[in-house]
Amino acid sequence: TSDERIKKDITSMENRLDDLMNIKVRRFKMKKTGRERIGFIAQELVTHAPEAVVVGTDEVWSKEEAEDSQTATEGELKNPWGISKELLIPMMVKSIQELSAKNDALEAKVKTLESA
Repeated sequence: TSDERIKKDITSMENRLDDLMNIKVRRFKMKKTGRERIGFIAQELVTHAPEAVVVGTDEVWSKEEAEDSQTATEGELKNPWGISKELLIPMMVKSIQELSAKNDALEAKVKTLESA
């Protein structure tokens, strides 16, 4: 929910453009399906957007556990790292606002130089 009445300690978000510019967009293939995808690597993203990363574990499914499950595969990670792309949106919006402010400042400087 986004209702102000259920939130506290509300402050403005710090500038995030530098963080956003350091996020690596990757092309990769999924090991299980071979399907090519474009996206992020959680272990890389955690440095620049930790709020969007769900840290997983190294625990894998044992042979016995996999045999008792219809969805588990032996040796597959039980709890891999994940990303909440939704939580990247505020960072992106803040970065757009930063770029807009920089653009406005540059436009004002150009107008000043043109007037001189």
